[in-house]
Amino acid sequence: MTQLEYWSGELGAQDVAPGVVVQQARSEADQVDATGPTDPTLAMTRKLLRTMFQEYARAVYAKFHHGNAGVHMQLAYTLANTVHDQLVGAQSPLAAKGCDVAPLLSS
Repeated sequence: MTQLEYWSGELGAQDVAPGVVVQQARSEADQVDATGPTDPTLAMTRKLLRTMFQEYARAVYAKFHHGNAGVHMQLAYTLANTVHDQLVGAQSPLAAKGCDVAPLLSS
């Protein structure tokens, strides 16, 4: 998330090509996909995060290729909010199992 936030900021400042941000978002999706959580909440958020990064990549691509980025961006934000809500709801049970998701909630 931190890496993507950096690249998105660079894109906004026009210091990086859109293709780099698309590639970074897809890379983030692949990194999330490579995880293997056993907790049901984390398994669900894994799928949502992967899709969120993919939709963000589609939004950036669409914006810079004169397409409709709004649909993809809205879905990416909806997925991010859903992940946040899921993690907030599971924070105490996960902490009891030794899994601190607080850093994920602050990013």
